[in-house]
This record gives sequence, C-alpha cells and structure tokens, in this order.
Amino acid sequence: MPPHTSTSAIANNSNTPSSSNGTKPKPSTPFGFFGVGLVLCLVLVACQETVAPVTPVRPAPPRPVPLKSQPARRAAPRVQPRPRPVKPKPKGPWVTSRVIKRGDTLIGLMTSMGIRQRALRANLNGELSDFVDPRRIRPGHKLTARFHKDGRLDWLFYFQNPLNEWKLDVCWPGQSCYEEYDQPTKRNGRPSWAIETQKVAVKERIVRRAVSIKMTRKTPNLTAAIRASGGSRRIVPSLIKLLGRRANLNRLYGGEELHMVVERLRYKGKYYGYRNILFARFQRRKEKPITLLYHTPPGSSKAIGRYYRPDGTRKTKEQMFGVPIRPFRPGSRRFGMRMHPILRRRRMHWGVDFGAPCGRRLYAIAKGRVITRARRGGAGKMISIRHANGWVARYMHLSRYGVRRGQRVRRGQYIGRVGTTGLSTGCHLHFELMRWGRHLDPLKVLKIRRRDQVPCRQMKTFWKLQLRACHSTGLTLQQCQLQLPQRCFRRQRRNFWRLAKRVYGNKVVYAVPSRAGRWPTKRDRDRYRQRRRRRRVRRRRSRRRRSRRRRRRRSRRRRRRRRRSRRRRRRRRTSRSRRRRRSYRRRSRRRSRRRRRRRRRRKRRRRRRRRRVDA
Repeated sequence: MPPHTSTSAIANNSNTPSSSNGTKPKPSTPFGFFGVGLVLCLVLVACQETVAPVTPVRPAPPRPVPLKSQPARRAAPRVQPRPRPVKPKPKGPWVTSRVIKRGDTLIGLMTSMGIRQRALRANLNGELSDFVDPRRIRPGHKLTARFHKDGRLDWLFYFQNPLNEWKLDVCWPGQSCYEEYDQPTKRNGRPSWAIETQKVAVKERIVRRAVSIKMTRKTPNLTAAIRASGGSRRIVPSLIKLLGRRANLNRLYGGEELHMVVERLRYKGKYYGYRNILFARFQRRKEKPITLLYHTPPGSSKAIGRYYRPDGTRKTKEQMFGVPIRPFRPGSRRFGMRMHPILRRRRMHWGVDFGAPCGRRLYAIAKGRVITRARRGGAGKMISIRHANGWVARYMHLSRYGVRRGQRVRRGQYIGRVGTTGLSTGCHLHFELMRWGRHLDPLKVLKIRRRDQVPCRQMKTFWKLQLRACHSTGLTLQQCQLQLPQRCFRRQRRNFWRLAKRVYGNKVVYAVPSRAGRWPTKRDRDRYRQRRRRRRVRRRRSRRRRSRRRRRRRSRRRRRRRRRSRRRRRRRRTSRSRRRRRSYRRRSRRRSRRRRRRRRRRKRRRRRRRRRVDA
C-alpha cells in the first residue's frame, strides 16, 4: 500500500493493530477538531474584552442661533453645595419649644423635639389627655421641653393661654424627685420614670358682663347678633346648648330679645374666654319668655352648678353620677393633705379610698369613654374615663381590667376589679374625680341627690343672684319673672321684699308676689291694703288672747298649789296602796288634759289658715 492513503482506507483499517510495512499509524480521534474550535473561541473572547465596544455616534443637535436683539446666554458655572454645619451638643441642659400647626399631633411634636423613648411619648400623651380634652387642642398652642445633659427629659409644658398651662415633671431613678412622687414599676426589668402633672396656678379675675340683644332683619343669625353687640362668637355654643332644647335658635325672624349675664376671665388687662352663663332670658314675639338662672348650692364646689327656673325648680336632666363600688363604704383616707403610709411624708391625697376585698367588681359612675388603661407608677393598674361636661374619673390600684382603651361605657357597667397594685398597703380602691383638670372631693359630688327644686333655706342666695342679674340687664321685676314659691311663702317673703328694695331702691312698693307666683297689678293695690288692715286686726286679737291665756295660767298655778297642800295633808292619813292608785289616776288625768290642749291648738291653726286663704 502506498504511503499516501485516503481517509476511507484508514477508517476501514482502523481495527488492525499494525500496517503491512510494520510501522504504527497515528491515531485519529474526533476530539482534535473540537479542541481547535475551542481555542479559536477563547481567542475571540479575549479580543472582545481588550477592544472597547464601538457605539454609534449621533450627530449633535444644532444650537439655536441668537437673534440680534437677544444676547447669547452663557452657561452658568456649577455651584457646589455648602456642607451643613454640625451642631455641637450642648454641654449643659437645653430647652426646645414647638408651636402646634394644622395637622400636627402631640406625639409627632414630641418626636421632633427629641423625646426618643416611644413608651415615654405614649405615657406623656395619655397623662396629658386626663387633664386636657384632645378635641380642644388648636393651632397656636405651644409645647416646651427641658432636657438634661445626657438627653433625658426633665419637664414638659403644654401652653394653651396664660390661664391654662400644664406642667408634666418627669423624674428618673437616682433623682431626688423620684422618691417624692409615686415610685413607678419596672418595665421589662428596666427602671422606668415617674410623671407628675399639675396645672400652673394663675390668679385670674372673673368679670361679669351683661349683654342685651334685640334681633332685627340685619341680624338674622344668633352669631351675627352677638358679634354686632360687641360679644365674641365663642359664647354661642354654650348658649345653644343651654337654650337649644327649649327654643329653636336656628330660625330668627326679628323682634326676639336676648338678655344674659356672662362670666369672663381676665388676666393682666386681657380677656381669655368665658366661664359660665349666670342668667339667660330669651323671648319671642307673642310667646312666654324662657328664663334660666345658674345656681351653685352652698357647701359644694364651684364646679357643681345647675340651671333653675325663676321659681327655683328645674326640669332638665343634669349629669349625675352613680356609685363606683357596692357597698359604698369610704375608708379612713379622706380628700386633702395626709401622711403617706409608705413614703412617710406629708402629701396631697387627691381622692378617696374605699375599703373592699381584692376581686370586688367596680362600676362606671356615668356614661363616657375610656381614655387610659395602663399601669401608672404608684397608682398601679389604672382606668380613667372621660364623661360629659369636662368630668374625668380615675380608678387606681386595680387587679384586673374589664374594658379596653377607647371603649364607650354606660352608667353602672363593669370596668374592673379591686386590687393592691402600685404603692398600696392593702386591697382597696383609690377613686379620683376631676373637672376640667381640677381635682374635687368625690364625696361632696357623689352625695348630692337629684333635687328638682331649690330648698327654702337657699332661696335667699338664689334671689340675690337673680335680682342682681335682672338689674344689670335693665329688666324690671315683672319682666324677670322672679317668683315666690308657695312652699316658701311664709318664711321667705320678708327676705325677698328686703332684697328687692336693696337692689331696685324705693321704686319697689309691694315687691311680694302672690302665692301662685303672679305679680300684683294696679287693681290689686286695694286688696293688698285690705290685707294689711286685717293683719293689724289679727295682731290685736292675738294680743287679747295672749292676755287671757296668761290669766288662765295664773289661776291654774294657784289651783295646783292648793292641791299640793291638800295632798300633803292626806298623805299622813292614807296608806301607800291608796297613794299609788291616786298617782295613777292623776297621771291619766294629766294625759287627757294634754290631749285636749293639742286638739284645741290644731283647731286654732286651721281657723287661722282658713282666714288667710279667705283674705
């Protein structure tokens, strides 16, 4: 076989071990071709990595040719931003303040001021909501905070106006004030803080202002009428709340009259809102006027007041409270200063303690909403409920909760159980009651019964306030509708007459209304004079009767003396048994005489009453 052979021959003789001439042929494998291709691929990949990719170059857009009237603009050089200056940390304590704007929240402002603890922010917000109504937070109010060197919060001020400002003191473990306040509990094994809230005391001045308004076509609205008379529209909501149930104040046709006396708060020559409406009288054309007077019963706090009619009665359903625990048994700890049983210091006791075993059920004193349900330092487990008209009730040292935060409760609903959590020496309930952030004695508030009328003993102070209000608004006694109720006619008619003369002067001639409460007219003068004459005649007759009674008494005394002398003589002759019988007979005779005298007195009283009614 020649040396140059074809591939087909090599393929046919591939199984033979050797050729014919005895030389070994080279092995032919398919991996040789693949190896050459692999090497070429690697070379191409290496060339693409070293050579940059070619991108198509787009022609630049033509620049706009500036007109002759407009000069060409030069490209301004780029200005690098200045680095922000790093504020150095203050070496000592610092104070920051924020003004509330529209859309802000208290927790968001606390975060921006530097209060980093999330639990502390929530605790401060909950504590402040017990004293300040969150619905009354308005833009313009101010928050001020003071921090220690290490960044811990010292105190927080909430400022509404110079008369309403609250301070929240925050004490941390290791400080002197930490022991003065209730020692707080530990959260997650770490010592927490103690918060004490107090209102900044300011000596404000209460000024009474009389307002008289007559509606016209130009003032079809109540707000417009009050502003036209020089008043503020802030008094309109409270006025609508007072008179809205009795009259429709939304529709005014002209000719209506409104007279009222309002308390305004004054501080350093400026006025800061209104307090109470002391007197209000609203009258439409051809209708009976509606008159109401604000009266505070003596012996109670100024926060407890109601509106009465001119005759001293009331029909409106006021906010009255139930009992927080049954049986209602106040403990030895009263409202006021006392020696703290654990801290051994004199401290103010802001509530009343009710003795009860652990686990006894607690009830809501009125309908409201739960605003706090958490542990509060020495108070332990606490529940606070906000009621209507600014009232807030607090239940402390509980062992179990029965409601959740934000829940609405009704009067007498179960809210929790008695316990001894916090700074407590035993199982009891510590109950506090506040109105508009001011603590009141719960026993004075809860003991007030629902009365539909002013008692006769308090009618003197009731008339005094109403006479002053009527005189200041320019109303007469007949227009003021002041009445003398029939139940107090005999006792209080002279007091009323004297008070009316003091306020109105000598213009009042016959200032005593009749028993039915109606004022006398000119036709009744003759009857009034006849009554005075009859009274004089009765007095003369009574004097004659008194003289007769005195004579009879003298004659009776003489007879008794004679009888005593006779008895003494008979005792010497009679035995003991006879004496006893005689003494028993004498006693029976005396009893019968007393009964006869009582009957005679009753008859006389009836005759006098009949004569007075006929007169």
